[in-house]
Amino acid sequence: MTSLVPGIHALATKKGVDGQDKRGHDGYEGIMAGIDIGIILNGATGRIGSTQHLANALAPIRAEGGLAVGPDRIVPRLLLVGRDAERLAAIAQSHGVDDWTTDLDAALARPDFPVFFDAAATQQRMSSLIKAIAAGKHIYSEKPVAPSVAEGLALLRAAQSRGLKAGVVEDKLNLPGLQKLLGLAQSGFFGRVTGFKLDFGWWVFDGAEQPSQRPSWNYRRSGGGGLTSDMVPHWRYVIEGILGPIRRVVTAAATAIPEHVDENGNSFQVDVDDTSLTLAELASGAVGAIVCSWATRVRRDDLMTLQVDGTGGSAFAGLHRCWMQSKAETPTIRRFNPDVDIGTDYRGQWKEVAGVAAYANPYRVGWENFLRHVVADAPLTCDLSAGIRDVRMAEACYRSVAEQKWIMLDDIAG
Repeated sequence: MTSLVPGIHALATKKGVDGQDKRGHDGYEGIMAGIDIGIILNGATGRIGSTQHLANALAPIRAEGGLAVGPDRIVPRLLLVGRDAERLAAIAQSHGVDDWTTDLDAALARPDFPVFFDAAATQQRMSSLIKAIAAGKHIYSEKPVAPSVAEGLALLRAAQSRGLKAGVVEDKLNLPGLQKLLGLAQSGFFGRVTGFKLDFGWWVFDGAEQPSQRPSWNYRRSGGGGLTSDMVPHWRYVIEGILGPIRRVVTAAATAIPEHVDENGNSFQVDVDDTSLTLAELASGAVGAIVCSWATRVRRDDLMTLQVDGTGGSAFAGLHRCWMQSKAETPTIRRFNPDVDIGTDYRGQWKEVAGVAAYANPYRVGWENFLRHVVADAPLTCDLSAGIRDVRMAEACYRSVAEQKWIMLDDIAG
């Protein structure tokens, strides 16, 4: 690869006697071109940063000798950043990472790490990304990328003015069940889409008698919490990625469990929503529902399900599995009789959709796409503009709650 982004260096990769890729500069049999790319991983001790992004994505790419790009391989070199030195050291050692620090500014000052990734606390993200762009780093970020559309657009303009590349994490569409659903949509199986329903959530304990499964910041406005802002941005790119653009929304939101107990055993009043219902109209005219709740007990096939109905057939997907019912296989239901249980197994009338033998971790897919974009200028769907559209969706929902009316997504501008 002849054209490299500043701060990304060519190196040689060779096979060692153990069969693993070894970096080196002394030519011998097995040499192949390699691209060394330094990545600052901010929030490395957090749950998402340490598990999904490090353990399930970047560490496996490194262990396999890098990511193939044509005849070359992109080899991530990591600098872990976090607030807890002891935990950072342990995580770095467990993954064979040499560089770590609790000083974000010092990390950003290093020219040999041209990529900055943020998975740290939501309320600190905007300032971290601003610093990274000022330091000339390409940025990749967890969501939300910014507190508002206006601030997101400011980030985009700053990155573009410096010629930097920017992406956001949009992992859910890469889940096996949704990939199968996407395949059906791309094949034309649905015909004209007539509607959809996305159902997400489970019962989150308030922390009084049993520890909560969600961090307390999810329930505090000051921490960037709120179910709608946390999850609806995901459903934006899932729905639009499968069915096309969303034109307008109307939302009702509520706080079902008004008091929680935090990680230190202190009670606090919840000042954000933990339940929301959004009706969404697509550009095609089809209307669907997005139901989210952290105060519901699960009686469905999965923690998240999405059903799509169309003139050609319907399909129902969870996180991993997907079922379909074609137009030809649709049973005839002649009448509705509330007085008689007709004993029909409606689920048994659907066929499971086959998939590939194995699916890559969704976070790894995101990293592979972003690294190819940075190094080889490959197209990137989940760029910063997409992240801003995710924020716009949440803003439209909250504006709908406040104004009690339908909101056109195009009316949410920076």
